[in-house]
Amino acid sequence: MRSRGLCAVLLCAAAAAQSTQPPALPPALESITAAHLRGHVSFLASDLLEGRDSPSRGLDIAAEYIASRFRALDLEPMGDNGYFQTIHWELLESAPTGITLSLDGAPVDPKFFRVTPGGSIDAEGAIANLAPGETEGRIVRLESAKPSTIAGAIRVLRNAPPAVVLIPDEHDTLRKAGVFQPRALITPNDPPRGSYVYVILTGPAAALAAQATTASFHMPPAIRTPARLWNVAALLRGGDPALAGTALVLTAHYDHEGLRPDKAADPILNGANDDASGVAVLLESARALASLPERPKRSILFIAFVGEEKGMLGSKHYVKHPLWPLERTVANLNFEMFGRTEEGEYTRPGQMTITGSGFSTVTDAVRQATTDLGAVYFVNRQGNEEFFSRSDNLPFALQGIPAHTLTPGFSFADYHAPGDEWQKLDYANMQLAARIATLAALRLANSPEEPTWSPHEPSVQRYAERQAERRKSASPSTAPGTHNPPPQ
Repeated sequence: MRSRGLCAVLLCAAAAAQSTQPPALPPALESITAAHLRGHVSFLASDLLEGRDSPSRGLDIAAEYIASRFRALDLEPMGDNGYFQTIHWELLESAPTGITLSLDGAPVDPKFFRVTPGGSIDAEGAIANLAPGETEGRIVRLESAKPSTIAGAIRVLRNAPPAVVLIPDEHDTLRKAGVFQPRALITPNDPPRGSYVYVILTGPAAALAAQATTASFHMPPAIRTPARLWNVAALLRGGDPALAGTALVLTAHYDHEGLRPDKAADPILNGANDDASGVAVLLESARALASLPERPKRSILFIAFVGEEKGMLGSKHYVKHPLWPLERTVANLNFEMFGRTEEGEYTRPGQMTITGSGFSTVTDAVRQATTDLGAVYFVNRQGNEEFFSRSDNLPFALQGIPAHTLTPGFSFADYHAPGDEWQKLDYANMQLAARIATLAALRLANSPEEPTWSPHEPSVQRYAERQAERRKSASPSTAPGTHNPPPQ
């Protein structure tokens, strides 16, 4: 009796233990390994590619590398030129000479700018501090050179563009971090608008700028040259005739900030975590999903975006010129910064989240995949909404498509700095995070239900309204679930 009872107890214990084990991964997802991810990142973030600025030769090499991986998987090319969606922009660069600045009548030598399109700038008068509604056409001074202060200021300045923004930076932190570059990208069809320029002042000039009451500034028109860049896109067509006409879009941006404008010992902003790591996850997800014995029910579109660091230009271009109808796009999962686990005072190995957590039912798929693989799902209350609007998911959300950025963490010590190099990434944790992302994508692609925005979230009302408009206006030939996927 005791022996039988013990056996029964052991069997029950074994069954209970088995029930708490994470479900077995499909072999295709198990093939996502730290070594594969390391291989992608170490090339994309190598010094050879010189930080993948938009535009640059290093960026073009990265685009060709991504296309070669899609070719190797025999995915369908979705661009106008094979896997490349061609984008024609203009490169805007500060004039090399003729720029003058004086503070309280004393000449100052400014060195670093970021300009917006327009003609020459001539400004003179009292220096104003940042205040909503009081900046248009004026010379404005920021009180701090912290990137967070600048990010907040930009939101104010967009509504009332100044002529000049002075940024006293006594410790030269912005230049060291490569935050500002003397060039920008614009679309040729941008509506005409006035120029304004950020002027960063260091050393004695910073101290003078912090105390000055008047300023005068002159800058000749910026130099404009044509620039051709590419989004890189491939399709895994769905296997279910009833759902293959709808698509899940997986994305990451392959550009970064390029070279610092000074001659520092290490001038290359390699962008390993931001966002070679996201591209590596995109490529490994594509490989895993393409190798499944049965294709996912919905189609899956893989896109590596250009120009995210220049203002999400690649994703903004895509939603204006979609390669798959937006009304048949059910969701977007965007991959960012998968390789570092330290985040300020926290370390987050074995954790995963999405921006805009709770904003849509996509949250449920990611949360469940995280739990199933033995990891912890967390919500960053401070950054949840802020970071939702700071990556390539946002243009999709503005079109009403449930869209989020997946990441193990929102920030790290070498963000936009030369120290963001491939040797510093935690590839074992990145393997786990990549498998979570791919499992969540697979479940969304196989679900008969399309993701929806959460009606109880005030922050997403405009996205939900846009989704409702799209569904209402969709014709029968483009409605989700129809048997007419885009032609091959």
